[in-house]
Amino acid sequence: MGLFFGAFCLLVWRCASLDVVRSTGRWSRIVAIGDVHGDPEALRACLGGAGVLTVDDEWCAEDGTLVLQCGDVVGRGSREVECLELLAHLKELAPEGSDVAMLMGNHEFFADGLSPLVADLCGETPVFRQEGDSVFVHAALLHADDRANVAARDRLRNAAAGFENRRDRDGFGQNRQESMDGTTFDLITDLVHDRAYAWGERRRCDPRVRGKLQQSAAAVAALGCARVVVGHNVVADGIDSFTLPSPLSPPQNPRHDSKAPATTVVYRIDTGMSRAVLDGRKECLELTTGTQPRVVSHDGKRHPVTSAEARALLRDVMM
Repeated sequence: MGLFFGAFCLLVWRCASLDVVRSTGRWSRIVAIGDVHGDPEALRACLGGAGVLTVDDEWCAEDGTLVLQCGDVVGRGSREVECLELLAHLKELAPEGSDVAMLMGNHEFFADGLSPLVADLCGETPVFRQEGDSVFVHAALLHADDRANVAARDRLRNAAAGFENRRDRDGFGQNRQESMDGTTFDLITDLVHDRAYAWGERRRCDPRVRGKLQQSAAAVAALGCARVVVGHNVVADGIDSFTLPSPLSPPQNPRHDSKAPATTVVYRIDTGMSRAVLDGRKECLELTTGTQPRVVSHDGKRHPVTSAEARALLRDVMM
């Protein structure tokens, strides 16, 4: 048992230590928050633990901080407006050189009527957003087509203006277009609704799942990124990570001149924190240049991200 425990600790350390953030773009620090689902207390706990929010709802982070909520502020919980207003309030208070933003999740995509605050917080990149060598998306980065952001931005603005009934699920897939290689994909829902990452560490031998993971690895590599940060896929034991399999072929039309990293790590940050979901851990992911991504808990404590593969191995052995 002692030998196994040592091997387990080594695996956790190895998976955490391989990934070091090379760049956070123009930010000194990025704080990524998972699905909130209408629970302002959970949101406050994350923001407070990360040193962004005071008990009086005032901004207290250092200059150069980006707070990025990765989608699904709305849905399930009943206090979604309070959550949106808190994020908008913080955005107003953020000093020059800092910012607060969010991404579109599947619950924003399907919402029946949508606050204009969502469009304001999502800005020009509502579906996926690259910062340095990290890319952020709600569900899974299966492509990196900028038309997804354009289509989602227009959709959010129209929804805010009252032009769409967001419960009309006949609209699901309405943005299907042809990709550069002739295959079809949904510009928005492939990124805000797909569950490929939910099974990433356990079903990578399943041909369909593995194919999607390899597709994602190519999309991330085309951006020159080393990691993708996502919500949507609930991890009840807390924020974790797993490594994507290598793409089948080099990325087409890469948008980054530098060589893509040898491995791509997925960070899953949806802990089911809302009381309307699991009342799970109130924690977020912190990225700073030159360090490993770290988990920040509600009490401000920081620790390395645990490997999902290691967790799965431990569960299998303990069963």
